[in-house]
Amino acid sequence: MIKGVYRKASMWQGAAEGPPRWGVRGRPTGKRRTTRMWRVVLFLLVLLPVPAHAEAEARSGMGGVRVFPVDHEVYELVAAVRGEAGLSEPWGSRRLTAGVLERLLEPVDRNVLSPAGRAAYDEARAHLDEQPLVHDALDFRFAVETEVALEAYLNLADPPEEGEPYEWGQVDYGDRSPVFSIPLEAAFGDWVYGRADAVLREERLAVSRPDLLPAGGYRTNVPVGVPPIDFHFPFRAFVAGGGENALLEVGRDQLRWGPAETTSLALSKQPDYYDFLRLELGGEVFRYTGLMVSLEPRLTSEERERHAAELDISGSDGGHDNGTVEVSGGELPDYAKTLVLHRFELAPTDRIRVAVNEGLMFGNRSPDLRMANPFLILHNLFEWRDRGLWTGAAFAGLELSVMPVRNWTVYGEFGMNQLDTAFKREAYDTDDVPDAFAALAGVRGRVPWRGGYFKPWLELVQSNPWFGVREHPRTSFHWRRRYVSNMAETQRLVTE
Repeated sequence: MIKGVYRKASMWQGAAEGPPRWGVRGRPTGKRRTTRMWRVVLFLLVLLPVPAHAEAEARSGMGGVRVFPVDHEVYELVAAVRGEAGLSEPWGSRRLTAGVLERLLEPVDRNVLSPAGRAAYDEARAHLDEQPLVHDALDFRFAVETEVALEAYLNLADPPEEGEPYEWGQVDYGDRSPVFSIPLEAAFGDWVYGRADAVLREERLAVSRPDLLPAGGYRTNVPVGVPPIDFHFPFRAFVAGGGENALLEVGRDQLRWGPAETTSLALSKQPDYYDFLRLELGGEVFRYTGLMVSLEPRLTSEERERHAAELDISGSDGGHDNGTVEVSGGELPDYAKTLVLHRFELAPTDRIRVAVNEGLMFGNRSPDLRMANPFLILHNLFEWRDRGLWTGAAFAGLELSVMPVRNWTVYGEFGMNQLDTAFKREAYDTDDVPDAFAALAGVRGRVPWRGGYFKPWLELVQSNPWFGVREHPRTSFHWRRRYVSNMAETQRLVTE
């Protein structure tokens, strides 16, 4: 399916799955069928009423510590105007505050931009200077908005392969908007900001199993009854405290880790949210980001039995549905799976950004205080195995982003999490320890065109089969999530 969204002073954004990884106003899915989709979308913006004195006295906004989600268009707008000025794109670790984005816009001279650039500049400023209707009392401010989207779908495609269900109104979960979304924002002073989004949308099985719905129920984004409603929300809920040079954030939301369009070698862009703790430090030249992501430690029945047999321990899961096992002697291993990442990013010139990444996938045990040290080398904890269970796997990476000419960025990323050494050959009792490397390279443009921006890009990814795959699922670099459905004739699912 080819999908594009174009707005004045905004960008084309494509969405698809799988190879080939290239795009001009969207990109193909690589499937053998061509899908066209027409969407009838109605957006309504409703500001909930606040006391009259609040409108008059408290239009101070949410302050410079307001965090913009990674899918907010302000990032594309800032990147576009900086590109016209010959300046590098914003920082690769994308959960930036209004204050940081303000500083990224400061060196840009609006008067030298193209008409599209001036419009993008003004739109970015409007986002950063946004003054919502808020209630202000004792330095506490909150804002509530309601966004409504009504959609109808027409999906024309060639007949699917044998055994693949298909309905003419069936559209993927990620391509369907919530019926309504209510972002609740709050701030305390100028140093604490929080947000939680309440949404009403259809659950995944209501989309993938249209046979479970009344006739035609999948042809709009409006849930038919209560069972098809997705009760896993909120998908976005976080609180952040600090300022422009130091920020601590805890919550649930999407994350971005690097300059690539499709993914990152350290942190996938596929999940619709992560649960995380994040620390950000730095200024205009240097930026440090520390990240701790809590992942669900789910095991399949086959994995549970296999690892129990390898360790000569009981395959009983002790009544838990997350695949826990009992260790001989009655001890129980911890069920946690945690990804810890450090990122050191440097901007030596206006056109170059360099980043060094280091991380540890820590499983079967809970993380400890040592991993919160921003200057600790996680690999050198040597937390690989404990009580017969695999507990850790390291990651190291390097990124480079260069703007050789205005409006064009060339970037690359290299990552590894296994290197053949004499110690490992002895520890594994084998002469064949595979290296695990991956590399990514791309070029991206944001070219002013007819009042907006034309965004072509090309990206290549190369990985050997062992990259991210470790001895145990809880130390491998993948994510899993249990999904509970209220639909009839359905069971719990695990997505990956």
